[in-house]
Amino acid sequence: MPDVSFEVSLGSAGTATVALTRSRRAKRMILRVLPGAKIVVVVPENARGNVESKAKAFVEENALWLKRNLEKIRKQPPQSRRTLFEFLKENPSLSAYGKHYSLEFGSASVKPFYVFRESSPVSVFCLRAGNETGDAEALLRQLAAKVLPEHARNLAQRVGIGIGKISVRAQRSRWGSCTAFGDLSLNWRLVLLPPELQEHVILHELAHRVHMDHSGEFWDLLNAWDPKTGTHDRVLSKIWSPLIFSVSDAEENGC
Repeated sequence: MPDVSFEVSLGSAGTATVALTRSRRAKRMILRVLPGAKIVVVVPENARGNVESKAKAFVEENALWLKRNLEKIRKQPPQSRRTLFEFLKENPSLSAYGKHYSLEFGSASVKPFYVFRESSPVSVFCLRAGNETGDAEALLRQLAAKVLPEHARNLAQRVGIGIGKISVRAQRSRWGSCTAFGDLSLNWRLVLLPPELQEHVILHELAHRVHMDHSGEFWDLLNAWDPKTGTHDRVLSKIWSPLIFSVSDAEENGC
């Protein structure tokens, strides 16, 4: 069943549009309020029967929780939307192969290009005037496609986990994912994270090669690989919203 949307009543708060999406990893229905007051109900992929009707009933049962969280978002002061280039100018750094690299900018006349050497502490992005954000995203995706799969394979070898294919994409709701067949999908924005957070995300997905859920055994394994898992998870939760939803003008394009 393709993803659908439906309307629910929130009483005196009016109505709300809820997007329904299926997830292979979800074990139960989950209700989420994303930045921008977008409401999503996640349903296990193997759910049967009238899924839309069940999801709508689930959302209505949690209407009070939903209204409270929507109200919190509405009370938050509006954030100015930064372009990716503005974000990079304020945060001129990248992560690759577990190391930090400073980022400098140059000019390009024909097409954008980057200079990245693992042995150098500085990377250079050459962008065309007037198209800095588009060029920066294109170069970041190219760099991510180069460095993230190799780093993931190195980490997998380090912890003794076999993996399949690795893709680098532009997910809007997660840093990465792992299939039951061992294929990894990593968000290109991982190169914008500090090395320790980038590594934590990859290890998180590798742990799903052993436990495809978020059971106690899963967290025990991840903590064994990354003793600062709790701290890293809390930091990631705080920076997800501004990093994913605010830095790029081309978020709707996907991948």
